[in-house]
Amino acid sequence: AGRDPDLWSARQPAKKFHVSPSRLPPGLPEWFSARDVDGDGQLDFAEFAPQGGQWAMEQFRRYDVNEDGLITPQEVLGAKHISGSDKGGPK
Repeated sequence: AGRDPDLWSARQPAKKFHVSPSRLPPGLPEWFSARDVDGDGQLDFAEFAPQGGQWAMEQFRRYDVNEDGLITPQEVLGAKHISGSDKGGPK
């Protein structure tokens, strides 16, 4: 019998990793590092906007280009390049 991947992944604890700020790409807005509470080099919605809200969700979706529920430095820099600013960060 094959393993049910959903059951298997539910039993496995998520592996965490830490990304040194020196390894983050240059030009990343300050708010990104400030919100990266667990230091993994990416933001989930809770880190991006702890207070939540509709505006925050819209901004999160704007940055989360591949819709995987995480914002990476590359996605932020891509959005910054397209918009010409980093004003879309969390408040």
